[in-house]
Amino acid sequence: MKIGLLGAGSVALHHALAAAHLGHQVAAASSLSADSPRWKRFHEAFSDARFVADGHDLFSDESLDAVVSCLPWDRTEEWLDAILASPRPVLMEKPAALSSARLITALENPRPAALKAVAYNRRFYEPVRRLRERLAKGGLKSAEVLISEDISQHEARHPGVMKALEVFSSHTFDLALFLFGPLSAVKVYSHGGGPKDAGFVSRHALLETAAGLPVWLTLNANDPSPVGLRCRFDDATTWHLSPIETLRVYDGYEVQPAQPGVHIRRYLPHVRETVEADARLKPGFVEQMGAFLSGQKADLADIGQSVALLRLIESLRS
Repeated sequence: MKIGLLGAGSVALHHALAAAHLGHQVAAASSLSADSPRWKRFHEAFSDARFVADGHDLFSDESLDAVVSCLPWDRTEEWLDAILASPRPVLMEKPAALSSARLITALENPRPAALKAVAYNRRFYEPVRRLRERLAKGGLKSAEVLISEDISQHEARHPGVMKALEVFSSHTFDLALFLFGPLSAVKVYSHGGGPKDAGFVSRHALLETAAGLPVWLTLNANDPSPVGLRCRFDDATTWHLSPIETLRVYDGYEVQPAQPGVHIRRYLPHVRETVEADARLKPGFVEQMGAFLSGQKADLADIGQSVALLRLIESLRS
């Protein structure tokens, strides 16, 4: 298949490498200028790719089989209607929009049936697949989701950004919805933040699944805690994605007896199994690209699913 890319930055390069790894042709890419460093770097890797000055031309190019949109997060909304109107399948980088209202309005317009998906690649990690299989067997008692945002880094790269949840946290929110299904906020606690938080409001919330199971959300600025998702099952195992690229399954304890001079008996969780994501290329990108180009929708983040994601985030602010 012939692939076109809207944008030629580092994320576009990762998507192109994934497509090429699967045997597809990276045929074209758009960039602000043929003289831009990003295009030159992209073209060095894919010398057969032609430069497209106007990204809209990718959507109408009949020589292309699919398009991958790799726009910056603050440019996606202005391109959203064109993406949805494209007769070609489009895989778009997150977020689909910055509000549920904007996305709903766009989705109400008549559009071709071609697949439109959002690139939440963590869905395709092997550790996530394994955890999802375990969840499907039942027995979940409770879960925790911990997110920490490095506000100083965000401010340095995106001055004045106040959409950290929709932009930077959305990967983890999408993963929580992918694993647990619909989530509703039962109780939300807010904290205005400290002097380093640049106005970011931390959220602590009790969420609930459709089956009435508790999911505790901890979302802080500049929190040096290990981010991830933890699931506790009724078979006395705990499954922990932290970082998201690594799954550890715990059962029971390893007891370290007290020693002379150290009169403490230590109980350490026993790691039964560890599963790592394949990182030879950008994790999840190859599997996601394969699903997108073959039209296998089961694990892809259909653009309509982002409505529930954005509404969940908005409920934490209300």
